[in-house]
Amino acid sequence: QPASTLKFHIFTPDSGYSLFSGGDVPQPKANYRDFPFAAVKKSVEQYLSIQKYFSGDFFPLTEYTQADDAWFAYQFDLPDSGDGIVVVVKRPLSNFTQALFPLQALTDGAAYEITNLDTGESKTLTGRELANKGLEARLLEKPDSAVFRYCRKRG
Repeated sequence: QPASTLKFHIFTPDSGYSLFSGGDVPQPKANYRDFPFAAVKKSVEQYLSIQKYFSGDFFPLTEYTQADDAWFAYQFDLPDSGDGIVVVVKRPLSNFTQALFPLQALTDGAAYEITNLDTGESKTLTGRELANKGLEARLLEKPDSAVFRYCRKRG
């Protein structure tokens, strides 16, 4: 898989949260000049920046399934600070490119800044919009994933 499309995903084994690659990892006799060090570094930095959320309140946003054509999403919320993350994963046989995921545990009248950590795109929505309409995720690749961070705005 080319370095430009290599993505590392977060998963939840019994031992805790960690990273895995959706692409091939070089074997001992591989040409390490082609190893996607920048992509790995970016993924590890992203993981470290969201690590604190894994101790927050957990909300599954979809039913659990191992179907190859499914999407799944989950949310971690830090109620004391009013921020959290949403992880969205699109499996390899899904033909859909977007989905809406209503979020949990938000304050209806509060404004939240939502940032896609993969693209850097940011927008502001109310807790009511995020709970009723949902967070929109656009995933164009097969498979694909995205991590969104939300922060309740103060003032």
